[in-house]
Amino acid sequence: MYFVLVVLTTVGAIADDGGFVLENAFIKAHVSKDNVWDITEVLTVNFLEPRHGIYKYVPSKFIYSFPDASGKMVPYEYTNYIYDCNVYAYEFTTEEDSGDAKNTIFKIGSGDKRVMGEQKYVIKYKIRYFDDRYEGEDFLCHTIWGNGWNTPVDTLLFHVEFEKTLPASIEQSLNTYSGELGTTSNADSVYVYYRQEDNSICGRVLDLPANHAVTISSQLPQGYWEIQPKNLTLFYIFAGLAALFAIVTVARLVLVKNHTSIRVLSFYPPKGMSSAEVGIVIDNETGYDDLASLVPWMASKGYIHIVENTNENGAKIKDDLTLVKAKELPEDAPEYQKTFMKALFGKKETVRLKSLSLTFNESYNLRRQIENIFTGERELLFKNDKAIWSWILMLLCMLGAASTCNLTCGFSATFFFMELLTMVGVLFWMGRRRIKKSLEYRRYSIFKSILSVIKWTLGLLFAICVNVNSLDDGFLAIPSGYIVCGSVVAALVAYFLRYAVVNTQYRARVMGELNGLRDFIKTAELPRLKMLVDENPQYFYDVLPYAMVFGLTDKWVKLFESIEMENPEWYVGSGPINVGYMPLLMNNISTRVSGSINASIRKSIASSSSGYSHSSSGGGYSGGGRSFSGGGGGGGGGGSW
Repeated sequence: MYFVLVVLTTVGAIADDGGFVLENAFIKAHVSKDNVWDITEVLTVNFLEPRHGIYKYVPSKFIYSFPDASGKMVPYEYTNYIYDCNVYAYEFTTEEDSGDAKNTIFKIGSGDKRVMGEQKYVIKYKIRYFDDRYEGEDFLCHTIWGNGWNTPVDTLLFHVEFEKTLPASIEQSLNTYSGELGTTSNADSVYVYYRQEDNSICGRVLDLPANHAVTISSQLPQGYWEIQPKNLTLFYIFAGLAALFAIVTVARLVLVKNHTSIRVLSFYPPKGMSSAEVGIVIDNETGYDDLASLVPWMASKGYIHIVENTNENGAKIKDDLTLVKAKELPEDAPEYQKTFMKALFGKKETVRLKSLSLTFNESYNLRRQIENIFTGERELLFKNDKAIWSWILMLLCMLGAASTCNLTCGFSATFFFMELLTMVGVLFWMGRRRIKKSLEYRRYSIFKSILSVIKWTLGLLFAICVNVNSLDDGFLAIPSGYIVCGSVVAALVAYFLRYAVVNTQYRARVMGELNGLRDFIKTAELPRLKMLVDENPQYFYDVLPYAMVFGLTDKWVKLFESIEMENPEWYVGSGPINVGYMPLLMNNISTRVSGSINASIRKSIASSSSGYSHSSSGGGYSGGGRSFSGGGGGGGGGGSW
């Protein structure tokens, strides 16, 4: 006969200091052929002082050992399912704690009143045991009375009736364990016997000490438990559809061409494109620096003059400049340029840079107006909506698979459903994030690509570990490998959603010119620059707003340190301007623009939150408030409250 080790490790669910005795406990169970235990417990409790009632908890995890090839006993952790809980004639609530033992806690009694003397509690619940996943044998292993009761029991009686006839060898193979936690003998001399007339196992024990448990265990022939396979037809239908939509998504991602840009050496920005427009082309958004670059860009076009402010003695005031409207924009100017000029000047002709007031709403409108320019033939990106929708349908089918498992497995697999729901939610977030990343212009180096793959691989390994640990516990007739493989495939599809948004041919062409200009700003040689300045004395100032958008202002200025140049036509000062002053000037403009927008945001937040107040209240019973470790199949413990 194989040696069986039952580990019972439970802890009291709610601490109490006694105040009652358990006079009698009668436990009756009907065990169906598919190993579902329909249990009724009748507990006669004598309260020695006023109490609300009792609590009882039943763990859903236990350990059973099988021998390996060498004869060594190897422990296996099993999970059962507790449901259909009820208590007759008393108020009660049930909840599940979050500890390792996954206890179901009965809290019996009313918080509004207390009881004294003898009370009889009739507690009913069912326990479903799942397939043991062991080919050599089936087994019976149930804890009749758990070690978590902190009071002795005067008399414990139990009667377990089996629907299917037990084997003739049951009287010889039936083992009884009683005593403190982990005891592997019948230390409390529990009398247990098999009654052939009603195919039942009965037992009794007198004066069972506090924190002692009673467990019955027996080896059974393989196939004794007729656990019906769960109906997973709908699960596999939804899983198959999810796989189909995954293939369709990948196919649609692959079939759409992503136009790549070819660098073209450029000395000037694309014709007719402002610096703010360039900003949105290179990274799909208009930042504060892009908006600020419109000041020197409009100045280079003759619409704005920048004037030094002086004190009474005629000396220049540091970082104090005035913007002057030099001329009106033409009627056919883009709407965002008109909005920007209006935001700068309003109805005035001049504005001091220090008092610049560009609100968040105005900057938001500017961004939208700049985006609206790139429509039709000038569309920058193609969003593969068909691929995105097939990906969403894949996730919906995964949810459908989770839901059908929940409905067709013969029990409410809430934990499994919530896990898959969470996983699908994470996959949706990951996919959305990848789509968002595809809207950003980024240069992917080999290092960044490797780092990205490593991060996603680690995330997948974590998901695999979580799935294997939580699914391989007998709850489902679905191999955990199926769930893991499905998760990996779904995550890979989410990863490649970065290609759901691709460059249009127009953007690829423009980016070729802009990349060429960016490279020229970084690597321009002095003879070429001198030639360009000879052709256009304002060349440095015309390109300056674009260098500002590229984040290369300092680099651009440094190239011209040894070149003698005229003052910009748009700058009015007391004398010749030093090229080295340009980074400070551009930074000053950028700081004032972004500072005015941020000040507007802070003011809006302060205005909306003024006068806001809130209150909170707490209290009430918060449940068991502690976790439990270990436990047996059944058993548990309890106390008073």
